[in-house]
Amino acid sequence: MYVCVFVRVLCQQVTAVIAICIVWIPVTYLAFRLLFFWIRHRASVQLPHLRKVVNGQKPLVIGFFHPYCNAGGGGERVLWIAVQALQTR
Repeated sequence: MYVCVFVRVLCQQVTAVIAICIVWIPVTYLAFRLLFFWIRHRASVQLPHLRKVVNGQKPLVIGFFHPYCNAGGGGERVLWIAVQALQTR
């Protein structure tokens, strides 16, 4: 008798998990797609100078992720030396 109750509860739990997955996966996918299109739209509106083509080439854009560069440990100097090296090339 206990096995039958256990199997019934297990089936209910599995059914609930499947139902959640059936709803959650498409909603998450749509949310990420909308976020992707929103970011692309914002970039095209706020950064039109990056869309310009000069001499058949788009401008080169370089970004730095340098955590703790303002902590006073010399990281800021390393960051600016890297920027200077890119500018001289």
